[in-house]
Amino acid sequence: MAYPENAFLTPEHPMAGDTIVFNALSGPCDVLQRPCETPVVSVAGGKIAVQLSGDHYEDPIFCILGSRIDRVDIGTFPSGSYTVSVSWRFATSGAPTIMQLGVLPLTIGGVPAAEPVSLPASNTSSLLALTLMLLVVVATRPGGRVVAKRR
Repeated sequence: MAYPENAFLTPEHPMAGDTIVFNALSGPCDVLQRPCETPVVSVAGGKIAVQLSGDHYEDPIFCILGSRIDRVDIGTFPSGSYTVSVSWRFATSGAPTIMQLGVLPLTIGGVPAAEPVSLPASNTSSLLALTLMLLVVVATRPGGRVVAKRR
């Protein structure tokens, strides 16, 4: 069976635009999220509800996966404070069962800072353009003039 007490979210300090991932320790008989399906995610104010669709096998012959940490992308969210509630709907030999995997706090920081961009400023064409722009500014300002000596 999945181990909800070990559930956690990553990244540890998310920023707006980061993909939030739900992580939980799964037993050898569990599939938290079928690869061909997308988790159902709904947002209402500061509450994010996630429902995973997976399987739990009762017959030991199918329990071949080993204990592991399953990771499921749940989406990107704007900055703010949230409560993430994750449930697991799985099929067994009987009717579908829904199990609560975790209610976890999530705080998403503001927009990450942009990387600085270097601008080329010392090649020949940029220096020529800069010189021409300075001449235009001097020639067009009030009272400014470009004087050329006449012979």
